[in-house]
Amino acid sequence: MPKPAEETRVQQVERLLGERTKSMEELLVVMQAVLIEWKHGRGADAALQWVVNTLAGPGLLPDADAPYGREAQMWFNEHSPNNLCPRCACGRPSHIGWMGQGFCCEEHYAAAKAKTLN
Repeated sequence: MPKPAEETRVQQVERLLGERTKSMEELLVVMQAVLIEWKHGRGADAALQWVVNTLAGPGLLPDADAPYGREAQMWFNEHSPNNLCPRCACGRPSHIGWMGQGFCCEEHYAAAKAKTLN
């Protein structure tokens, strides 16, 4: 029996891109289902269950004891692949950017802005 041909690099990339695309589409459909459940179904608790089920299946529920596991904005800042802000001077992840600096909260941003503008 002939040995199956190995995947070329291009075929690997195409296959992985297709898998990633399907995953993204699935997440978008889940978010749409969450909104439908919330607005037209059984309400917020039932809608949130869609999110819990989506994360629990592959073992992606955040650990409350992990760093920032109890702070939604900080968790997002730390784990988002698109966060372009540098860390805040206090060391926490940031989501506010200004003049090449990052800030984790409005207070740190306001203090730095006031110091710079005065």
